[in-house]
Amino acid sequence: MADTADVVVNDEMIDPVTGEIIDQKEIAQRLLAQAKEQGVSLTEWTSADTFWARLSFDRPRSYFFPASGGLGWALPAAVGAGLAEPRRPIVALIGDGAMQYTPAALWTAAQYDVPVTFVVCQNQEYGALQRFAKVMQVPDAPYLDLPGLDPASIARGYGIETVQIGSLDELEAFVAAGTEATSPRLAVVPQRSVR
Repeated sequence: MADTADVVVNDEMIDPVTGEIIDQKEIAQRLLAQAKEQGVSLTEWTSADTFWARLSFDRPRSYFFPASGGLGWALPAAVGAGLAEPRRPIVALIGDGAMQYTPAALWTAAQYDVPVTFVVCQNQEYGALQRFAKVMQVPDAPYLDLPGLDPASIARGYGIETVQIGSLDELEAFVAAGTEATSPRLAVVPQRSVR
């Protein structure tokens, strides 16, 4: 996994390995490639609409997402799924804004060795609140930005193994390795702004 810091150019995240901007559709495509291999997937990521049409719901109790926009749902839901289904791999795809609502769920995952694979897509903004603002015709403003957050440091503070993803291949390998995980782990993926 890449140890290099993200490079910011024109407020967009750049893949430190390839120098390319990582687009949410590329992230979704790589995660969909792994979805059939995973036991349970949970999503709280505003860019998830890029792959809804390609999802297959042929495995009962295998895909979960908040139906009514409950902010902060995915972290504790993933831990709960891991406790309820300890023999099934759990992958939670979460935006960096969504992670800020319920980070204490990481403590529970660490204390009880719940083997959840958390993937945090970091675009440094509150995507859900940006969408709500558009619906409510509220002007876009910096209060919807999240510069300087470090999801990996937050997770490490709770005792979670973390990595900074440097390429889409690393993302795919990290998620695939989750099938054998025995404790919680978290990856931060730089993502293009959704604006």
